[in-house]
Amino acid sequence: MTWQPKPDPSRVWLPRERAVVPRLLAVGATSAAAAEGAAVAVALAVYMMTGSTAWVSGALLATLGFSALISPIAGVMADRHDRRRLMIAVAVVEVPVFVLAAIASHAWQIIGLVAVGAAVQRLFDAALGASIPALVPDDALPRATSSFAAAQQTAMLLSPAAVGAIIATGGHRWAFGAVAALYAVTIAVVAGLPAAVHPAGAHHGLAGELREGLVALVGDRVVLWTTVAMTVLLVFSAFTLVAGVALAEQEFDAGGTAYGFMVSCWGGGMIVGSLAAGRLAERRGALGVFATGMGIAGFALGLVSIAPTLAVALGMLAVGGAGNGLMSASGQLLFQRRVPNAVLGRVLGAASALWRVAYAASFLLGGVVIAVAGVRGVFALAGAGTLVALLPLLLLLVSRRGPGRAGSPAPGD
Repeated sequence: MTWQPKPDPSRVWLPRERAVVPRLLAVGATSAAAAEGAAVAVALAVYMMTGSTAWVSGALLATLGFSALISPIAGVMADRHDRRRLMIAVAVVEVPVFVLAAIASHAWQIIGLVAVGAAVQRLFDAALGASIPALVPDDALPRATSSFAAAQQTAMLLSPAAVGAIIATGGHRWAFGAVAALYAVTIAVVAGLPAAVHPAGAHHGLAGELREGLVALVGDRVVLWTTVAMTVLLVFSAFTLVAGVALAEQEFDAGGTAYGFMVSCWGGGMIVGSLAAGRLAERRGALGVFATGMGIAGFALGLVSIAPTLAVALGMLAVGGAGNGLMSASGQLLFQRRVPNAVLGRVLGAASALWRVAYAASFLLGGVVIAVAGVRGVFALAGAGTLVALLPLLLLLVSRRGPGRAGSPAPGD
């Protein structure tokens, strides 16, 4: 007997809305491009205005920290209110925020405005993430989620280069103006999404609703270990981002251009992995794809530590990025299928807060880790740590499927 997903009354199947998936992809791409562009623009603008890397670090930590604080509350808002209207409201707020950033004359003003914009973006992300399973039929969800993740990764890969080019030719004011324009486009795209039935649920006050989200996250072993695994990979990938600059210059004598290629190879690999995740999840289940992606990422990061040439390192980073892409898309699918839609925004908000705190802490500790382990040692540590964190997932996978069904999806995968 083939397992069928339990019907969720908060989901609305819209077979007549043939354009719903392309519209979701457009929303994900424009909002991701705007958010990533803003992060790059603030770093470059603050450095140009102050000449201080400490100011740049402060700007990035301020945006990450403020976003982490807001993320759980953003999840509550996404579960309380109409999600499409919430996304439109967020994009409407973002436009004047970045127009003000474009005309700001002091670094602290830009940092404050971009931090507010990043925090408000968490409302958008929680609402969008929770909207996908409410708008897409379950049988189409793997490929839709896969395409959505790939669209976001593509936007995040291209946006920094575009913002850098705009700043180089016209200055940071034009870059913030471009971010505001992207949010204006996002308003129009979100308005074209079909409406979904708002998930019914009693309101128990902010603390009670936050607690419900946390209980839903830790109460499901698959969701919990998926969250932990993503946190581990984020921590180690942040270490390698810092170490990658030294690896390119000291080990391969290739300079900043090589580092750009390293980041691009990882990002390109993520796009490929995200695209492949949907079809693989249909055959092997999302949890199996997630574990496979984590294993690929761990092995690839470890092999970078012994890469004899830059070309080999770039190849390994592309493979590792593909593993990360498999994790990203299949992880989203696990959240969508296993968490009730009425509480999905809060679960996504809680997970996002954890990831952002871990990511910020990793950047703070990156220099210390490099000093202790060495440049290549950081990649070896990242690979080993990722593979160690994979072990609980493998045990969970075997326990859910049984040794005789290792190649078949378990219920809920």
